[in-house]
Amino acid sequence: MKEFYDFIIHVNGNNPSPFDFPGSESGTSVSIGPGPYAVTETKPSVPSLVPMLFSANYSKDCTKVLKNGENKTCTITNTIHL
Repeated sequence: MKEFYDFIIHVNGNNPSPFDFPGSESGTSVSIGPGPYAVTETKPSVPSLVPMLFSANYSKDCTKVLKNGENKTCTITNTIHL
């Protein structure tokens, strides 16, 4: 079920596929070529009736340089502050 507070994940780098996708607890695999990359997110728009603030914690592999044949795992943990 899509929630109104879904986050969109963005991957910048050497031809990432997919480059934008909804965040998920189960994760999403991204194919990307070697070189520098960065993973970011777009925080959702929240209706004014629900005053929420979000804070994000990015794991160390969310911004790196990927070598040929390497695999990295980026984890973004979001906390909702009501």
